[in-house]
Amino acid sequence: KVHQRPQLQSIYEDLVKTKSRIKMILENTEEGLFFIDQRLNVESQYSKPLSIIFNQEKLSGQNFISLLEARAPTKIVEETEGYLSLMFRNDLEEETINELNPLLEVEFHFEDEHGLWVSSRHYSILFKRIYQDGKIIKLFSTVKDITAKNELSKKLNDIQKNNKRQIEWLGNIMHVEPPLLQEFINVSENEIQIIEKELQIDKG
Repeated sequence: KVHQRPQLQSIYEDLVKTKSRIKMILENTEEGLFFIDQRLNVESQYSKPLSIIFNQEKLSGQNFISLLEARAPTKIVEETEGYLSLMFRNDLEEETINELNPLLEVEFHFEDEHGLWVSSRHYSILFKRIYQDGKIIKLFSTVKDITAKNELSKKLNDIQKNNKRQIEWLGNIMHVEPPLLQEFINVSENEIQIIEKELQIDKG
C-alpha cells in the first residue's frame, strides 16, 4: 500500500493537469467546443463561444437535439439524431459515418420572443469519438462559423453569373469594339481574383 501511494499521487496530478489544460483551451478558443454524452446531452465543460453560437447562456445538461430543434430545419434535426446514434456504435467505422454528417454545413435561424425571425448564421459542426477501455463514452464536437465564407462564395457565384450574361449581351452587339470588350473582361476577372483570394485567406 505504501508503494501504491506515490503511483496514485502521480495519477491524480496528471488528471489535475489534464483538466487544467482542457479548461484553458475552452476559455481561450474562438470556436464552439463541447462534449455530448450517450444521451446526447451537452456536458458541463464547453467553450464560451458556444453560448454565443446557440444564443443561450446555460448549455450544460441541455439535450443537443433539442437545441437544434429551435434553430435548424426539421429534416436536418432528424438526420442529425440518426447520425449521432450511429456515432455511438462501436461496430461502425467513424470515418465512414462522418460522411453522413448533416451538420457539415447548416444554417441556424434565430427568433425573438414573439417567434419572429431575427437573423441567421451558417455553421460547420464536426464530431469525434472519445473512447475509454475500447468503448465509445462520449463525442467531442467543434463548431465553426462559416457565415463569411458562404457570403463570399455566394458573391463570387453572383458575379460569375452576372458577368456571363453581360458578356453574352455584349457579344451580340455587333458594333462593340474588341478593346472595349477586352477591358470589360479584364475588370471582371480582377473582381473574381480578389474574392478568390479572400476565400483562400478565410480557409487558411
